[in-house]
Amino acid sequence: MATGSTRREFVSTMAAATGGLGLGLTAGAQESAGKRPNILWIISEDTGPEFGCYDYPLVHTPNVDGIAEQGVCFTSAFTATPVCSTSRSSFMTGMYATSIGAHNHRSHRGDGFKLPEGVHVFTKYLRDAGYFTALPGGRKTDWNFAVDEKPYDSFKWDDLKDNQPFFAQYQFSETHRKFKRCLDHPVDPAKVGLPPYYPDHPVARQDWAMYLETVNVLDQKIGEVLARLEEDGLADNTIVFYFGDHGRAHVRGKQWLYDGGIRIPLVIKWPDRLKPGTVRDDLVSAIDFAPTCLKLAGVEPPAHMQGRVFLGDDEAPSPEMVFATRDRCDETVDRIRCVRTKRYKYIRNFMPERPYTQKNAYKERAYPMLALMRELHAEGKLTPEQQLFMAETRPAEELFDVQADPWEVKNLAGSPEHQDELKRLRAALDKWIVDTDDKGRTPESKTALDKAGGRKQSGGKTKPTGEPGKRLAPTGLLDRQGWRVAFVDSAETAKMDQKPEKMFDGNPMTCWHTEWSGKRSGFPHEVCLDLGAEKRICGLRYLPRQDRARNGRIRACEVYVSADGKAWGNPVLSGEFKASTDEQEMRFGAVATRYLRLLLKSGHDGDIAAISELNLVETGE
Repeated sequence: MATGSTRREFVSTMAAATGGLGLGLTAGAQESAGKRPNILWIISEDTGPEFGCYDYPLVHTPNVDGIAEQGVCFTSAFTATPVCSTSRSSFMTGMYATSIGAHNHRSHRGDGFKLPEGVHVFTKYLRDAGYFTALPGGRKTDWNFAVDEKPYDSFKWDDLKDNQPFFAQYQFSETHRKFKRCLDHPVDPAKVGLPPYYPDHPVARQDWAMYLETVNVLDQKIGEVLARLEEDGLADNTIVFYFGDHGRAHVRGKQWLYDGGIRIPLVIKWPDRLKPGTVRDDLVSAIDFAPTCLKLAGVEPPAHMQGRVFLGDDEAPSPEMVFATRDRCDETVDRIRCVRTKRYKYIRNFMPERPYTQKNAYKERAYPMLALMRELHAEGKLTPEQQLFMAETRPAEELFDVQADPWEVKNLAGSPEHQDELKRLRAALDKWIVDTDDKGRTPESKTALDKAGGRKQSGGKTKPTGEPGKRLAPTGLLDRQGWRVAFVDSAETAKMDQKPEKMFDGNPMTCWHTEWSGKRSGFPHEVCLDLGAEKRICGLRYLPRQDRARNGRIRACEVYVSADGKAWGNPVLSGEFKASTDEQEMRFGAVATRYLRLLLKSGHDGDIAAISELNLVETGE
């Protein structure tokens, strides 16, 4: 692997004259030179720059706007990848995900994969320098690697006041789907302005309006954190970063290298140190956050970090271009790279034979716009701009003038007058890719892609999900001969060949994987079993899904019984399972029944649940 300095030198040599605004620290910083600042990161999931400080209409975002008014608003900030786990793996190490083997979304879960030797999550360097580190908000790390060292000292906000200087990371999932209503500041779907690649349709308008309302809800939550900072007397010596982990969760946004997927909000304030109301348009990458915060804390960033220091007296020259990558996302294998300058975006599709709309279970269930566009496409009702995303194949290269074409719908790769720019950015990407590896190789070879691409199987064909030697203990169990599924409420099961029958087929190498039910919020998974005849039972025995992904284990369940499959009454069992791959059993009072109804809650995120094997304990009477 090449060192970070190799890539930084390349970016630097390709940069134009530094020409940035040269924002440094004010005189107040000199007065506090001996007092190290606290640092607070406020991070939101799946968020584009749809805020008032970015001149976006219809939103009500006084708190994020207030950070910008008191500090700096960066208008050209980009994440290095467009999906959460790879992006977080990047900005927490200050390195590109491709350089550390973390480029496939949610890879290496449970396999003990480690960062390259000498590379650490950047909080280690802060802790070594005497900083207290905390994760008091949502506890999402979502890194594609395991760590040996302790990344955080605490998960409690109350610990910050007595442990300074501190680094705290507060996170919000509001803008991750499902979107949330903002009753105080609703958004009228009739007034929203849609990107030209979306159809002007009530479903599209409602979906976009709901996203904007969720931005309003997010802003309110951020305001609560800022108020707590003030109440605790911490605001005056705390640098506040607010940014999104990647772009918005919409079609052609999240998981894509268009600006909808990689452009993020970034506002920073440091009272009395940064000039209020500053707007900067120099290019910033999310891998710059770690080295910048280390430098502001008085810690020298390690040489392997590939980001630059973009704030303060030691600010590095502004680059002419930033880079971003996309590889496997969920079960969808792909490989895309891009170069972004202030004016142009160059995208290279390494798998142009594949459509934009490859199978992706998450998007199938969560993006109403995608279903709408497929329907209108089949009816021939999409405009040329909207039709782009429905294409069966992709161009190998895409080039956009993002100043003239901010929605990136006019591909200039074949334009004669843009060939010089195409060749320049093509060469820049070629060199960047080679610099990724000290032997001139990219770390994500086809072999590596094929291997890692099959790790998460949520939307593809069923792969073995159990350990051959693991079975439900047979003692006291009913004979499952003659069982059938009378009813199931699930959106994706049949398509994935992970049908409910898989959970009582006697084979732990298969599973029932239920995606979700839009009808239920508390227990979103429902199945009704017909036992074929009346049986006397007193318990439920369950074997979770066994594969490495381990997603969707059952956390809680309610069990109902019925003689006719119609009248259910009260549950005979309501309980929770442990977070374990071992079989588990719950007992209840002996009952006679033919029909059994299970309402299940996932231990994953409420939307995914899986059972490798299930059986009932007979009474023995």
